[in-house]
Amino acid sequence: MSAIIGLEESSFSKYHLLNLDSFGYYRSYWYSSIFIVIEGYTDLKIKNEEIDKLLENKVFVDQLRLFRNATFHYQKDLYNAKFTGIDDSNEFITWINKLHKLFGDCILNEMHKLVSPEVSEAIKANFDRILKGETKPD
Repeated sequence: MSAIIGLEESSFSKYHLLNLDSFGYYRSYWYSSIFIVIEGYTDLKIKNEEIDKLLENKVFVDQLRLFRNATFHYQKDLYNAKFTGIDDSNEFITWINKLHKLFGDCILNEMHKLVSPEVSEAIKANFDRILKGETKPD
């Protein structure tokens, strides 16, 4: 164990491999942003059975809250439990990916309710073209 940083060498290496490269930077922002969406979802009292079921996992939700705090607020110690405590198990990764997709679907569904059917169809068509790699929308 390194006395300087308080992490076992394997934990230190794993932390750097997961966080201190371009993937890690995007991952940190993505994970932190998901927690912000959770806050909005909760504050707005939006209901979605699948999302609500995932949010019952208070351990994962709290890990995201702490990680968001560490990402967006100054931390005197870079290697603190807020950063290093984020779960990287397959269970957590599956959970956050499902949550991300469900939030995206929920937001799009709500957005489509706010516009006319014609505008909604045009938006869907543009999304389909973008997903196929066609970059010119209508």
